[in-house]
This record gives sequence, structure tokens and C-alpha cells, in this order.
Amino acid sequence: MRLIGVRFGSFQVLRQIARGALSWVFLVSDGKLVKAAKLFPLEHRRRAEQELAIGLGLSHPHINAVEAPIEIGGYPGILMNYVAGRRLGEWPSQPDGLQPFLDRWSELLDALGYLHTLGIVHSDVKPENILISRKQGAVLIDFDLALRVQAPRQGFAGTVAYASPEQARGEAAVPASDLYAAGVILYRGLTGQVPFSGSVREVFRAHGAVTPTPPSQFDPELAPYDALVTRLLAKQPETRYQHAAEVLTALAMARSS
Repeated sequence: MRLIGVRFGSFQVLRQIARGALSWVFLVSDGKLVKAAKLFPLEHRRRAEQELAIGLGLSHPHINAVEAPIEIGGYPGILMNYVAGRRLGEWPSQPDGLQPFLDRWSELLDALGYLHTLGIVHSDVKPENILISRKQGAVLIDFDLALRVQAPRQGFAGTVAYASPEQARGEAAVPASDLYAAGVILYRGLTGQVPFSGSVREVFRAHGAVTPTPPSQFDPELAPYDALVTRLLAKQPETRYQHAAEVLTALAMARSS
């Protein structure tokens, strides 16, 4: 797609800054303000509409702000706040020890708690959807798969390595599904690897049937986090923590141990 230099309204496309499976993100400017423009293929206009419908109602320091619908070169999309930073998956592993990672993870939980209070499930919580900014800390992005609680969904939607067992079965995500994904991110931050790997089929099966190795088996000093991880990664959503605030309380206890 040749959009560099294209103008829309008062803005001009400067450069591409990210690409997803079904979207592109460009840096745009009106000469004073710098924003991000996320575009979708025309056949996926509904994703743009979904992200706009969810995003316009959100206001939280750890959630990226959606500002307006746009169309550039025939591609539908949304105009967003530009967050300068790297995705969590590109962030150096424990650059200054474990604590900075846990600080960012706490900010993610704060964002999820806000969403769930509004009756919204992100449905695709993963390192690639979390930006690490010097100003804002962790910033949750990409709401094109987000749903209202109890909204119907058919088939799998999400990312295999971070999908809850119920999502792997093709069921709609619930708040506890987001907390499961956050648990996978925590596990990776603690141990350096995701709890399950292999083919898509193998990982889906493991999410539903295999107990992950406790973090303390990688490092005995991680023992205070075993119970937290175990409950976050419980197979049944009702067995997990039900609210992000509960997770943050458990995290504070683990960090003080």
C-alpha cells in the first residue's frame, strides 16, 4: 500500500510504524500534533468500527486513546494517540531486575480492571498489544477483538500462546480470560518462556489439560509467585481470580515475601 505522503483532513501520512495480521499503523502529523492511524483492509471494515465503538468510550492512563474514525486511500481506520515506546515483547528481559517488569504488569492489571468494570473484555491480551512508554508505563492497545461481556462470538479469536482454555474451545472471552492471558505474560516475565509451546493443536490442548511448571522450578526465589500464577492459569474461569484488584492484592503479597 502506497500511503506515505497522502493527506487526509489536516493530517499527512509520514511512515508506517507497525503491521499486524489484519491492520497497518502509520505515523501521521498535521504539522503540530503527531498521531497514529490504524488502517484495515476494506473487507475488515467491521473491525475498524468495532475498535472505534469500544475505544471512544475509554479514558485511562494505561489504555491508548482512540480519537476518531478515518479513511485513507480507501482504507477504513481509526485515529489514535501516538505512544512512543516498544512493545512488551521487545522490551529487554528484566533490564533492571524483576521489579520494573512487575511494575509494568501491575499497570496492565489496572487497565484490565478498568475495562472489566465497564463490562468490556479485551480478548487478545499479549505482549505485542502492550506498549512500554517512558511517560505512561504500560499502555494496552488493539481493541478490534474486544467485546462487551456476554456478547456472542463464534469460533476462536485471540492469540494461541495467550488464549484461555475457554477461548481455545471457541467460546467467547470473559474477564477471567483476560486475567488468564495476563497470567501467561506474568509467567513469561518470571521464567523467560510461555507455559506451553508447540503446534497450535498441542498448545490448545495444553491450555485445557496440562498443569504448567511452577515458576519456582526455574528459580527457587520465585516461590512466592507460584500460588498467584497457579490461580491465574486455572483451567476453569470460575476458579481464577474474578477481578484485577484481587490479582494486584495477591501480587503485592508475593512481592513483599
